[in-house]
Amino acid sequence: MDPRLPRSLAFCYAKINDNLGYLAKDYGTRHQSHELADTYLTGLREKSIGEIFDAGLHEFIAEFIRNNNALGQQIEEDYRFYK
Repeated sequence: MDPRLPRSLAFCYAKINDNLGYLAKDYGTRHQSHELADTYLTGLREKSIGEIFDAGLHEFIAEFIRNNNALGQQIEEDYRFYK
């Protein structure tokens, strides 16, 4: 969860947010994918490892996968990557 470590989820989501920010600047608009990414990054930054283990690691990972898939689908829709 350390945002300084390149393999941490928080670091990766910060990079996703950075790249979505570049797209927003280039296109001149923000989409729902930007809001989702912001929300997910905030959630990752606010949780400690202790809180994750207390709530259940399996549950955290399952939720992360669902959120990650939802973000990918939203980016696909927002930037018309679908057929």
